[in-house]
Amino acid sequence: MKVLSLNRLQTACSVRLDNEDLILGYVSGKIRRSFIRILPGDNVKIEVSRYDSTRGRIIYCLRNKDSKD
Repeated sequence: MKVLSLNRLQTACSVRLDNEDLILGYVSGKIRRSFIRILPGDNVKIEVSRYDSTRGRIIYCLRNKDSKD
């Protein structure tokens, strides 16, 4: 899953899933507490809500190989 765009507070972003669906992903508390930054183009792991399949929680950020962090 790849991050497409972020909002201004970096709490929610548009994510394109592997099956080409577009969902709104919110940053989980552990990532927010650890000050992990999510950038457009990063691959992320998402838990999709069972009640609303257009929303999910970002639980892990997989950095790209060309990233300097």
